[in-house]
Amino acid sequence: MTYTQLIFFLSMFSFGFSQNTKVQIPGVLNYDFSCIEEDDLSVLINFGSDIEKELLKNLGDPVTLSEEVDCGDSVIAELKKQGNLLQSGSDYQRIKNILSNLTPKIKMPKGFIYQIYVVNSQEINAFTIGGKIFINTAMITFCKSDDELACIIGHEIAHNELGHINDVISRLKTARNFGEVGQMSSVIASWATSSFNQKNEAHSDFVGIDLAYAAGYNGCASSILWSRMKAQEGNFQGLDTFFSSHPFSSERETCTKLHIISNYKVECE
Repeated sequence: MTYTQLIFFLSMFSFGFSQNTKVQIPGVLNYDFSCIEEDDLSVLINFGSDIEKELLKNLGDPVTLSEEVDCGDSVIAELKKQGNLLQSGSDYQRIKNILSNLTPKIKMPKGFIYQIYVVNSQEINAFTIGGKIFINTAMITFCKSDDELACIIGHEIAHNELGHINDVISRLKTARNFGEVGQMSSVIASWATSSFNQKNEAHSDFVGIDLAYAAGYNGCASSILWSRMKAQEGNFQGLDTFFSSHPFSSERETCTKLHIISNYKVECE
C-alpha cells in the first residue's frame, strides 16, 4: 500500500460566521440521528455498524491511547518525508489558534495532546489520527471564515474523543492479529475507507458544532459549509448510500441544522 493511497483513504474520514456568537449553551445535549435514516437501506447500514461496534467492544483487541498516538506519529513522519507538512505561516498559525480555543471546551477529555498541521494538498479535506489533526491547504482556502474551520477542527477532535479511531485500530488488530502498532503504519490505509460510518460522521459533526459554540464560534457555519459542498457533489440516491461511509453533504447540511435548532434554538439561514 503506497503512501499516496494511505493519505487518500485517511482523507475519507473528514469531515461559520463570526466568533463570539452568543447562544444559550444547553446543559444536556440531544443527539438525534434520524436525519440519516430516512430510508430502509440507511437504517440497515447504521444498524450493522452499531452491531459491529458492540462486537468490537466485547471481543476486539483493546487499543491504548499511546497506540493511537503512535499511528498519528507515523503519518507525521511520512508527511515530513514527502515534504508536504507545513508548520509555519499564516494558515498554520490561524488553525493553531482555533484549536487552542476549542480544546479547553472538550468535556471529559480522554487525554490526547492535540496538535494540528497544514498539509500542502489541493484536495478539500481534513483528517485525524491519534490527536494529530491535518488540514489540507485546499480546505483552508475553501472555508470562508474561522467559524467554518472551527467546525471542521471540532469534527476531527470528536473522532478522537468519541473513540472512532480506536474502534478502527481495534478492528485491524483483531482481524489481522497485529502486535505492535508500529507494524501497522504500512497498512493503515486498508481500514481507512470503512473506519467512520455515516452515524459516526454525523455524531462528529454534532460534537464539532458543540465545541464551536462553546468556544464562541458560530455553529451554523457547519451547515453553510455543507451547503457549498453539496454543490460540488451532484445528486446521489439509491444504492449510492451503500458505498459511502459518509452521509452526503445534503444530509449533513440537514442534520446540522436540525441539531442546532434542537439544542440551541437557532435557525440557521
